[in-house]
Amino acid sequence: MKKIISMLAVAALVLAVLTACLGSGMVRKDRIAETGRIAIVSVVMPRIADTTVDNNRTALQACVQRALGRVQANLKSVRKWTVVDPAEYKGFTSVLSISRVPNEEIAARFPSPEERRRAKEVIASELSQWKRSFIGAKALPVVPRSGLILNHGDSSALAIIPTTLRKRAGKLCRVLNVDAVAFVDVVASITHQKADKFHVKDNRTDGAIHMEQTIVIVDKRGEIIVDMGSPSLGKSAKTRDMLPLYLGSGEDAINEDNINLTDPQKYIQKAIFSLIDETASEMIKNLKKAIAT
Repeated sequence: MKKIISMLAVAALVLAVLTACLGSGMVRKDRIAETGRIAIVSVVMPRIADTTVDNNRTALQACVQRALGRVQANLKSVRKWTVVDPAEYKGFTSVLSISRVPNEEIAARFPSPEERRRAKEVIASELSQWKRSFIGAKALPVVPRSGLILNHGDSSALAIIPTTLRKRAGKLCRVLNVDAVAFVDVVASITHQKADKFHVKDNRTDGAIHMEQTIVIVDKRGEIIVDMGSPSLGKSAKTRDMLPLYLGSGEDAINEDNINLTDPQKYIQKAIFSLIDETASEMIKNLKKAIAT
C-alpha cells in the first residue's frame, strides 16, 4: 500500500512539473522558476521564397529581424526575469558555433572508422541543409526546433545532433551568464488557396501566407525546460490572403519560382510583419498559460 502511495506521489510530482500546452508542448515549471536571466540565441524562418533573388533575401531577413525584436519584447512579460539584449552577444563565436558537432562526440558513439566517416557526412549534410532551408537572425546561428528535439527511437547519426546541441546550449548559458537560452522557430508557408479563382493585378497573382511560431528553451543543465511543440500550418494557423505574391497572371504564375516578396505598395511586407507580431504574441500567451496552469 505504501509503495502504491509513493508511486502516486511521484506521478503527481511529475504532472506538476511537466505541463502540457496545446496538446504538444511541455513546460518545466520548477526550472522556469529558477530562471532569472534568459537570452534568445536563435530565430529562424524557412526560405519561403527564392533567396538568390536580392529582394526576397532582403525581405526575409527583415522578417526574421522583426521576429527577434517581437519575441524579445514579448518574452519579458512571461515572468519577472531579465531578457538579455541580443546586442550583447550577437556575433560571438561561442554563440555562432553552437550547432557544431565535435569529432569526439561522433567518435564516442561510433568507434569504427568507417562508421565515423559516414556519421560525419550525414551530420554535415544535415547542418548544411539547415542553412539552405532557413534564414536566421543576423549574427545568430541557424538552429531549427528539429535540431534540439530528439526523435524517440532514432539511433542514427542524426540523433547525436540534438544531444550535442542541448549540451552546448547548457555550456553557452554559463558563457553568457544566463540561466537559459531560447530558440525561436517561425514556421511559414505560401500557397494559392483557390484552385479555380485567381486575382490578378499589375501582372501579379494572389496568394496566401500561413504562419505560426514556436520556442524551445534550454537551461544551464543542458536540458529542455520549455518546448511549445511543432505547430501545424493547418486551419489554426494565422493567415493573410489576397496578397500579390506571384509574378505573372493566373494559374501559370502559381509556381514557387515566381514568388516575389516585394510589391510597390508593400502589402506583402505589412502582412508578414503583422503575422509575425500576431504569432509571437500568441506563442507567448500560450507559454504564460502553460506556466500558470
